[in-house]
Amino acid sequence: MKPETLSFVETPNQKLHMEHTVTDGFTMPYMHTHVEYEMLYIRSGSVTVENNVHRVSVSGPCVIIHRPFMLHRAYTPEKCRYDRFIINFGTEIVSHISQWIPNLDRIMNGSMCIIELDPAMHMQLSEEIALIWQSYQDRYYLRAELQFALMLNRFTDCIGESQIRNVRDEHSYISDVMDYICNHYGEPLLTEDLSRQFFVSRAKLTSDFKACTSVTIKQYIQLTRINYAKQMLLSGKNLSEVAQSCGFCDDSHFIHTFRSIVGQTPRAFAMGTPVEISG
Repeated sequence: MKPETLSFVETPNQKLHMEHTVTDGFTMPYMHTHVEYEMLYIRSGSVTVENNVHRVSVSGPCVIIHRPFMLHRAYTPEKCRYDRFIINFGTEIVSHISQWIPNLDRIMNGSMCIIELDPAMHMQLSEEIALIWQSYQDRYYLRAELQFALMLNRFTDCIGESQIRNVRDEHSYISDVMDYICNHYGEPLLTEDLSRQFFVSRAKLTSDFKACTSVTIKQYIQLTRINYAKQMLLSGKNLSEVAQSCGFCDDSHFIHTFRSIVGQTPRAFAMGTPVEISG
């Protein structure tokens, strides 16, 4: 479904990326991951959100937060009006401000956190998100990051325990495997080595991983490497340096994998060339 409105602002040095969309119906056909945290502020509409092992249906106004590297996707009922802001923010922001926001761990510890908004919170959050969004449109990125930190501080202070629903991953063994991959993405990663690392058979690891994540271990490794590669490309690193840092055997392998996942070459992505979508 083509968005009725779509706005997107991104630059290489940003620690925060924002997107605002309004659609009549929305379906994300496959699960994906981010290197960053993702905060989804749903202003209106109903949506079903899935991660590795959970499926939750919610209605706006609400906030959903995904931790880094968790596979997830979202979809709405057909022709449902769906208005949302998406904010991706790096772990460095969280570690930087956590000492100043004592309640931050209440919404950052689960694999997915859902926060219901009462009318007063909805109005306050809407106003603060609008200010952050305006700073991004004006390209005052540092100001937007500071506004975001202040917003999180006020937001966590006024949330009641009954409004927070932390959805935790019950399959800690597979979560540990995912964390290991994300911490060693630049190294050779073979299923046999991972099975020995976690004291399970190759067949069990392969079966459990696919059952919990809906993707194979190889696919998840590729997604993780490409997510890191996208960050490095936007930071100005050259193609060969990115390929080597992200565990690809050569430039050709990196370009082929990147294009198959992202839909364009690394060079085109780094230059900000729009992706052409057929059909």
